[in-house]
Amino acid sequence: MSDILRLSKFSKPRRIVTGGKGLWALSIVGVRRVFKDLPSLVNGLAGLFDVMYWNFGFKDAVEICGEFIGKFKKPLLSISGMTRRSWFTRLKYSFILNYRMSTYEWKDVMNFIDMVKNRRNSKTSVEVFDLVDERTRVFNHVEDHVKLMLSIALPGFLPPFEGRYVSSSYYSFIPVENLMEGDLVIHHFPRFDLRKLDKIADVIAHVADLRAVHYAKLVLKVNKIESLDFREFTRKLL
Repeated sequence: MSDILRLSKFSKPRRIVTGGKGLWALSIVGVRRVFKDLPSLVNGLAGLFDVMYWNFGFKDAVEICGEFIGKFKKPLLSISGMTRRSWFTRLKYSFILNYRMSTYEWKDVMNFIDMVKNRRNSKTSVEVFDLVDERTRVFNHVEDHVKLMLSIALPGFLPPFEGRYVSSSYYSFIPVENLMEGDLVIHHFPRFDLRKLDKIADVIAHVADLRAVHYAKLVLKVNKIESLDFREFTRKLL
């Protein structure tokens, strides 16, 4: 912990803030190895891990997330921009999304949701984007299965929760709602210079990601919130 205190302006962060689009959000696994007891503000798959972490512990949370990723590996890699999709895969997902709201339905992930049914933890807060009110919202005082569903409601992957809530990772990459002094934001932004843009769909996704990351950085700068790049975090502490 002493190393993180040298990296941070604060003697002790009051809360960790982390998340990201697709698999980038799983940097929280490394964060939780250091900050074991702090509350969190998360979005995306970081919410999946954090909810499982508070209910089952670190080891089981890692295993459950591994099972989730293994089951939905291809679409999650695609969402994350971590793989180049074949022509057939592009055609397949384009066909699905032309006729359906999402690649999967909630019934396809119900076994994960049921793991935390009727459970509560006050440590995890989940940020989402409200499609109806057109703004970000934070949920804390709800049951854990609701937090989980809010976290994995990734556009194109699962339908919006209750028809209106989707992960805010598409809006600002990391959570930016209600950031306050004492928060420590740990972000894992993609290396955009490593991306290959050879299809118009790649360009559109690239521009959207650039916009989301730019907005997140702007909010952090304006609000003077302490932040660390996850790559620096791992070099110093893991």
